[in-house]
Formats: sequence, C-alpha cells, structure tokens
Amino acid sequence: MYKNKNELLGLILGASFLSINFVSAMETSSSQPGINVAGEKAQPDAQQAMVSVGAKLESILTSHPRVEKARGSVCEASFSIAEKRAGFFPKLNLSVSGGDKVIDKTTRGDAFGGTNSPEYDGKGIDLTLSLSQRLYDWGMTRAEVASATLTRGSTSFQGNYVLQTQISEFYNSAFDYLASRERLAALEEAAIKIRANVKSIEARYKRGATRISDLRAGQVLLLDLEMAIAAAKNESNLSGRVLKSQFNVDGKFVEDAAKYFLARRPDMPEMVPTREALNWRILDSDYRANGYEIRRLKAMRLPAITGRVEGKAWDLTDGEACGDVVPGAQADAAFLNGAYRRNANCNSHQVTARLEMTMPLFDGGLNKSQRNRANARKRSLEADMANFDRYHSTESRRARDNLIDLFGRISGQESKKQKLREQFNSEEVMQNKIRSNLGSLANLHFQLALAETEYIGLKYEAEKVRVNALVLSNQISDILEVSWEPGGC
Repeated sequence: MYKNKNELLGLILGASFLSINFVSAMETSSSQPGINVAGEKAQPDAQQAMVSVGAKLESILTSHPRVEKARGSVCEASFSIAEKRAGFFPKLNLSVSGGDKVIDKTTRGDAFGGTNSPEYDGKGIDLTLSLSQRLYDWGMTRAEVASATLTRGSTSFQGNYVLQTQISEFYNSAFDYLASRERLAALEEAAIKIRANVKSIEARYKRGATRISDLRAGQVLLLDLEMAIAAAKNESNLSGRVLKSQFNVDGKFVEDAAKYFLARRPDMPEMVPTREALNWRILDSDYRANGYEIRRLKAMRLPAITGRVEGKAWDLTDGEACGDVVPGAQADAAFLNGAYRRNANCNSHQVTARLEMTMPLFDGGLNKSQRNRANARKRSLEADMANFDRYHSTESRRARDNLIDLFGRISGQESKKQKLREQFNSEEVMQNKIRSNLGSLANLHFQLALAETEYIGLKYEAEKVRVNALVLSNQISDILEVSWEPGGC
C-alpha cells in the first residue's frame, strides 16, 4: 500500500499532529484548558475536573445492568467453588421420628427374651445421629473444585470483557454523537451564506440579469444542503437518545468523556499476542475446566471409600433402660431370662462404626454419555481456540491497517479542504467585484462544507477504530482507569 517506510512514518507523524489538533479543538480555552496529547501540564482545576470525569465515567460504566449481571455470575461461580469444597469435610446428619403401632403381628425378640422390642415395635420417639467422611474417591472431589475454580476465572474474564465492550459501546455512540454535532454546525454555518447567495440569484433572475438554469441550480444546491442538515440532525438525535437510554448521560458529559479519552489514548494502539487476549483466556479456562470434568466423570466409575459412625436411640420418652434388672415381683418380670428381666416399655441405643465402599455397576450408560459429551465439548473448545487465534491476528492487522489508511485519508482531506478554501476565497473576491456567477460561489461553498463534514467524519472514525483496537488488545479499561472488580458477594 505504501512505497517505503519513510512514507508510512510520515503518515503516522501527520496523524499524530492531526490528533493533537483534534484534542485542542475540543478543549475550552478559558476555564478548563485540560491535558493535551503532547503532554503539556494542565492547570490544577482542569486536572481535578478530569479526575472527576474519570470517576463519574467509571461509576456509569461499572453500574450498568450488563456489568452488574456479569458481577452476579462471578458471585454464582464463587459459591460453586465453596459448594464443591464441602466434599472434603465430614457430614453430620440428625433424624428424629415418632409413631405408634397400628397392626402388630410380629414375633421379633430381644436378648432379654421379650418380643416386640423397642427397636422394632414402631412406638415412641427414635433418634439417629450419623457422621460420615469421604476417605478416598480417586481425585473426584479435587477435580470438581479445580473445575469450579477455573469456571470462576472464566466468568471473571467474561465480566471484564463485558465492561470493555460497554466502554466501546459508550465511546462509539459518543463519537457518533459528537461527529454529527460538528457536521451539523459546519453545515449550518455554510447554510447562512449559501442561502444569501441563492436569494441574490433569485433577485438577479427577477431583474433578468441571470438565466433560469442558474436559479434552478442554486435551488437544487440549497435543497441538497437542507437534506444534509436534516440527516445530521437525525443522526445527532439518534445518538443522543442511545446515550441517554443506555448510559443516562447528557451532551456535556459526552464532550468531557471524549476529552478524557483523547488525553489518554495512544496514537497507534499496541496489539497483544493472542494468548494475552481476554477471549483467549476465557476459552483456555473453559478448556481446562472441561478437562477436570472429564477426570471427575472417570473417577465416578471407580470405588469410593467412606467412613461412617452412626448412633441410634429408640423410645427416648420411656424412663427405664432396657438393660436394667427388674425384680421378680414386678409385673414386667413375666419375661423370664435367668436373673435378667426387662421392662415392657424401655429405651435402648447403639453406636456403630463402619467403612463403606460404593461402586456403580450399571447406570444405563449415563456416565458414558456424560464423558462423550465432555469430550465433544473439548473438541469444540479446541476449534474455538484455533478460530479465535486466526480472528485475533486478522483483526489486529486490520485495526492497524485501518488506522494507517485513515491517517492518510485525513491528511488528504485536510489538503483538499485547504485547496477548496483557497479556491473559494479567490472566487469570493472576484464575485464581490463583478457578481456575475453567484451560483459558482454557492457551489464552492457547499463543496467546502461537504469537505469539512467528510474531514470530521474521518477524524471521529479514526477514534472509533482506536477504541475498538484498544478493546481487542485489552488496554482500554487500563487507559481510562476503569477497573473491573467482581465485588463482594
């Protein structure tokens, strides 16, 4: 595209000069001189104003519902980690039940020679206290925790990306709004003199001093101008409504936010390698989390060992213990068993400790289907990563090439404006003397206004390309000091 390095360097330096003029044109010259790209120190009050703009911008962007939703997703993923870590700790369960016999046709006995012992009679209040601890599960719990941790990291990266896309959406809309406002101002300024020229042509036509074709040409020119003004107004109103509905900001803050960005952004954003991009980190975290999910599913097929201690107590409301000796004269002593007899209604308890080994033998193909699904997701993520590698490289080159192309077009448009200005000034001097071709003067004025609007559009288009390039390279939030914080949950 460019013949040599000197030509490319000249375009970049020229664009830097235009960029400095762009910043200076947007800043006020009296109360808030601001900070320009050249690095000049601003007045303390202007610096404080920029700090205030930055703080307000951060508040607006980080409180957007999309960012709040992303923050909630991070909290959800954080709680999922705690949920999986619970598998490392023992479980303590308590069960209390009570009831009575409805039908009694059992013959179960006990060690004291009685039937319908408390353990089996279904009467009274019973209690069970169980303590269990997973001792070995082939790394299944660790895989669950690792997968949840990586998922949380992926969710945080996604939140950061949502914030950066919100910044991009804000500034793209802001630059559309400012470009339409500047184009409208340029067209309305030109319209004042063009309307006067068309009126002069009409007056000359009425006196028979010019042809009707000149009058018709002037009227068509004025109609084109009015259509351009209407289009600029519509674009300005549309961009303003988007900014108001999405971010609840007015035109004054949009101008301040634009100055804030222009004072900090680089002329040529530096592109980053694919593996440093947020989208790559999201995919990489998902890929590794899926790997741990495959490990978990494989471990589920193997035997797991659990230790369990369980205590049970029956008929808690009965005052006598079943192991107490009952005198032979007592009515309950009818149940003979040597010297030991028990009460007909008594409480009993036991404590047991055991090791349990559980292993699934048949699940209808559930585990196999889950592993196949996880392996399919693995292949899908590998394809996504390869695709993003190509996309990121392509878009990085495209962003840089677009900026270089815009630098050249801005420089060319500036030269075109200068030539049209010189031609217009010469024509204006001549027509002020002879006033023989006011239509030509009006047409030149219109062409000059169109050249100005084209220059304004290119100028803001370059800023939008910079914004998108900074999002692609994950730099925009750092440059604007708008930080992504997952927040407290």
